[in-house]
Amino acid sequence: MSQETIDEMETRGSDADVGGREAAALAFAEHMTLNARAVPDEVWIELRQHFDEGEIVEVAAVAALFNGFNRFNDALEVEVTR
Repeated sequence: MSQETIDEMETRGSDADVGGREAAALAFAEHMTLNARAVPDEVWIELRQHFDEGEIVEVAAVAALFNGFNRFNDALEVEVTR
């Protein structure tokens, strides 16, 4: 993912123009973050169009890892730095 795309995502959030694999992975990660037991079928279908089963496990692992980092930092009230 290019720095330009990342910058656009920071500015526009979910309205950013991200396509293909990245969009499928981000949609899955977002649903996994908000309610992991309720990832919609259409998100799974789109994810499987771009990733094989092993890659899906990797996407889920990364999303879970960063969710864990966020919870850890939130609980300890760690200030966000750049």
